[in-house]
Amino acid sequence: MRTKIINKLFLSIFTGTIFIMGSQGHVQAADDVLNTMPVVPIMDIENIVQKNYQMDIKEDVQLYLVENDKGEYLNIAFSNVSDFAYIRYAATEKSDWAGKMYPGTAVEILDYTGDWVRIKSGNVYGYVQTKDLLIGKEAKKYDESNGNKQYHYAESKVEEEERLAKEAALKKGEEVIAYGSQFIGNPYVWGGTSLLYGADCSGFVQAVYADFGISLPRTTWDMESVGVPVSYDQAMPGDLILYDGHVGLYAGNDMILNAVDESQGIRITSALYAPIVTVRRVL
Repeated sequence: MRTKIINKLFLSIFTGTIFIMGSQGHVQAADDVLNTMPVVPIMDIENIVQKNYQMDIKEDVQLYLVENDKGEYLNIAFSNVSDFAYIRYAATEKSDWAGKMYPGTAVEILDYTGDWVRIKSGNVYGYVQTKDLLIGKEAKKYDESNGNKQYHYAESKVEEEERLAKEAALKKGEEVIAYGSQFIGNPYVWGGTSLLYGADCSGFVQAVYADFGISLPRTTWDMESVGVPVSYDQAMPGDLILYDGHVGLYAGNDMILNAVDESQGIRITSALYAPIVTVRRVL
């Protein structure tokens, strides 16, 4: 942009002066002008360019800037919404949406387009309406009132779908654990599948999930390949925790709901009592 301004500056000087000289002897007039015109110091040219540059900037975004030495809040804003606002692929409400920004979402401003602003927040690029943002002095005031400085960012459509699926699975998993916990204290019976009268470890897990319409294999070895594998640190309530010859239902907080043995029956125990072979999610 600076180069463009410099070019325009010199072009206006030369063409303006030559035009004033009249229509005859243009070439000679130009030579005379170049030989006689005062030399403008480079520093003065830089000042002129800088003033023009700053003027262009102020014309576009003067309402949104906060004057300071570090240039903070020049391109930082926060959402101004009570629920959420769509981040759209194009600067129109008819455009499909790429993500959502929720209250207090921090965004990076990339460009201003009329009543719309092109932004980046987290993994989301797109357009939001200016009215849905705190910009400039308002952004500064909001940020200074946010004592912990823990920013959060927009959520893409894909991220939202993954979050909602995880929340649904978590809710269902908690229901599985709540249901299975009704049978704590009931007996362990080798080869059994009855939640009331006795079940072994795999029989217990199979019987609990059967109540939710999910059919599981009968043995722990076959259960090692069901569903989707997840890492233990990502385990959620309801996930199958499989060991060498044993299986339980993850109950959260490093605990499992399982049919332990004949002396203990069905109870909640540590999930880390032995090496874990695999964790399987079937919800």
